[in-house]
Amino acid sequence: MIAAEAALNEVVGDTLLHLDLRADNLMLRKDGRLTVVDRSRAVRGAAWADPAVLAIEFIPSAAPEVKPTPGSPALRQITASAPI
Repeated sequence: MIAAEAALNEVVGDTLLHLDLRADNLMLRKDGRLTVVDRSRAVRGAAWADPAVLAIEFIPSAAPEVKPTPGSPALRQITASAPI
């Protein structure tokens, strides 16, 4: 019982969590700040949960990596559509 309680204490917290952090829920604003969107799964929990989810999202996969170059159409579209 003590181990179960200790494990539960590791996920309990008062931090507002997104729980769906991934590239398509992050928008780069014109001023360079990052905005998190789509908070439909927001909950309270341990502060480490969102960084862990984000790290898993960005673990390299077998798919080829795409890095837009400055001035590329994809980067201009993301920057132009970011909320101000």
